[in-house]
Amino acid sequence: MQFLRPALFIMAAATLAACGGGITAADQTLVISGNSSGTFTDSVYGTGVATLEIHQNGQTLGGAYTAAFPSLSVSGTLSGSIAGTVVNLTFTPTPSGSSCTFVLSGTASNFGSTVQGAYKTPGCTTGENGSLTTNRPVSPT
Repeated sequence: MQFLRPALFIMAAATLAACGGGITAADQTLVISGNSSGTFTDSVYGTGVATLEIHQNGQTLGGAYTAAFPSLSVSGTLSGSIAGTVVNLTFTPTPSGSSCTFVLSGTASNFGSTVQGAYKTPGCTTGENGSLTTNRPVSPT
């Protein structure tokens, strides 16, 4: 019986490893909810101020945004997901059609306080693209 226990342990460990029993990045999803501000750098409108209010339920994101450029101010809703540190957001202007919808692919860092990435405007005639970097204060523990 003494020799059987180590063999069973090794078989169980090998089974877990083969089945992906390890911790994945998605298991360690960062919390990015809250209010943040930062910068849009846009190929058409230049540099603007970004304000985001993100709500998070697990890996699902929602909320609101404002983008204030020197010649344009747009606000609307945001929706998307986060898995580990990978963030995908869709920004939809309100009212619909007032500006282009844009889609961001990016990352979260600094314990979820920073979100940055690149965006495109699929289906928009301007061919607009750019980047976004936002930061939110981290609450002291």
